Amino acid sequence: MKYLVFFIIFNVLHFSSGLALDSCKSVDLTLNKKWGSVKKNSRNIFSRWRRPVLPGQGWRGVFRQMPLYSQGSTGICYAYSAIEMVDYWRETFGLRITKKMALSSPVYAAFLTRKMSANLKKTTLTGGTVGMALEAIKKYGMCRDDVIQSSIKRFTKKHDLDQRKFLEIVSKFFILYPKFEDKLRRFGLDKLWKYMKNIFKNEEGKIDKNIDYGKIYKELVPHIKNGTIVSFLESVLKECEKKTSIYLNSKKIPNFKTVYLRGPSFDRVKKDFQEGLDMKKAQPIAISYCSKMLKDKNYEGTVVHQDKSFGGQKVPKSKDCGPHASVIIGKKKIEGKCNYLIRNTWGSRCDGYDWSCKMNAYGEAVGIWVPEQALFSNLMSYTFFDMK
Repeated sequence: MKYLVFFIIFNVLHFSSGLALDSCKSVDLTLNKKWGSVKKNSRNIFSRWRRPVLPGQGWRGVFRQMPLYSQGSTGICYAYSAIEMVDYWRETFGLRITKKMALSSPVYAAFLTRKMSANLKKTTLTGGTVGMALEAIKKYGMCRDDVIQSSIKRFTKKHDLDQRKFLEIVSKFFILYPKFEDKLRRFGLDKLWKYMKNIFKNEEGKIDKNIDYGKIYKELVPHIKNGTIVSFLESVLKECEKKTSIYLNSKKIPNFKTVYLRGPSFDRVKKDFQEGLDMKKAQPIAISYCSKMLKDKNYEGTVVHQDKSFGGQKVPKSKDCGPHASVIIGKKKIEGKCNYLIRNTWGSRCDGYDWSCKMNAYGEAVGIWVPEQALFSNLMSYTFFDMK
């Protein structure tokens, strides 16, 4: 009889743990009504919200929606994911002095990552990990957005300069410098401009006359010759080194964990994702994965590394994987399968995705629903705040 009771208890516990692992309670971190709303008669503000929010503009007013980002050609998806985690924590747990919380800068987070990490190339901010960026923010603190904007405004003639655009310009100079160094030497900086117009045209084929490209280039050249974009940004953002320039609570973000996928088992991933998203005041989870999955639902981009010293770690099986970082901000069951809501940084459109998008009232894609099996087949690592 004693053994029968033990057998029943064991099976009940085993069955219930299995149910817990496969549970997929609906969670959505994009909206939260209790964070407040805006007055309905603010027409100008409503029209402004139709565009992706930029750093410094604060969280969007209606239900305090998480911001939508477009990383452009910067290649700093890891920094965008890190600041989304930081800002969500600041919004839900951090010290609030004003109702409008200014956003962290992904460009500054990428700069701090390069500044702290000795093993990363200093000629570019492209490439890095979410964990590196979080560690750098925790060490140095996040510079206030108004300080960053005033620091780069000297490269404009009138209006503010978007930080992402500033980084794209600086990065292009670094890459293209050898190609027009000889022309610069022969013709001088004034005449160089006619050789550069096609490089810096926007999507409408026009030059932004507000930006002083010549001034950027002139200050950048010595740093290009020294082979470091970090020293240039240090000189431009030197005001950020002051204690008064740092967001008060940005150094106090929680400790975090990064888990690298190993072998075929996904039980650990399920457990961490579901427990993390089900907890009170849940936080986004950053993921590193093959971006090709977003455009091809049949794609499976990772394999176990053949070198035994890697301990069975999952890595891209081919170059077309497109390693990328995003954050998971929700989950729910769709057609009997658990799907995760991925917040990407490719703008607010749903074009090009091979999965259904979650849309807001303005027709913007606030996330992409991806079944867990498809995600896990392309997942390499994930990072989350240790809130326990």
